[in-house]
Amino acid sequence: MDGNETLLFSSMFPQLPGRLFPTHGTVNANLVAAKLDGEDDQGRILDFHSLRVTFITRLSAAGVHPRTAQALARHSKLELTMRTYTDVRLLDLRAALEATQGSVRRGQRRA
Repeated sequence: MDGNETLLFSSMFPQLPGRLFPTHGTVNANLVAAKLDGEDDQGRILDFHSLRVTFITRLSAAGVHPRTAQALARHSKLELTMRTYTDVRLLDLRAALEATQGSVRRGQRRA
């Protein structure tokens, strides 16, 4: 990122301090200190990226706009936020479809 992009990002989100979230190194050091690093007996991995997946997926489940989630994740591309860090298996897809009932009726086409 050049200086102008950094300035633009800062002016778009002045409420976000530079170190709002812990860094990769800080999270991993804390996990090691708490003896929570590595894999559990079910093969699940607890690391910086798994915590980010949980955070971004919960934002999505809460109805947070994807661009807001992208900004909070500090990603340059929306696709990274939505495709890599949102676990669709944890989202309530049935509730999302049920929320649209009444706005789109089965079998009717829009003109």
